[in-house]
Amino acid sequence: MLQPEPRYEVYIYVCDEGGDACFKTNHRFDERPGIETVRELFEEAKRDFSTLYPTTEAVDFSVEVEYLRPRDLLPASQSVESAS
Repeated sequence: MLQPEPRYEVYIYVCDEGGDACFKTNHRFDERPGIETVRELFEEAKRDFSTLYPTTEAVDFSVEVEYLRPRDLLPASQSVESAS
């Protein structure tokens, strides 16, 4: 049975003041993720940042939830040129 294509993507950025130390992650979902799910992913990203940069303070944060249109979900084998 085919799995549905993810329809939403969550982007999370955690950085230091100057942007020199930055942790970026993304997660895809079939349905729009709830606020608790996004909050948990954000907390996880902050923990990952502190693990990667133990002496650096995270002060710049960004969380984006994006709806993916069908044309945003090109199969990995297709290039942008062949999709147009």
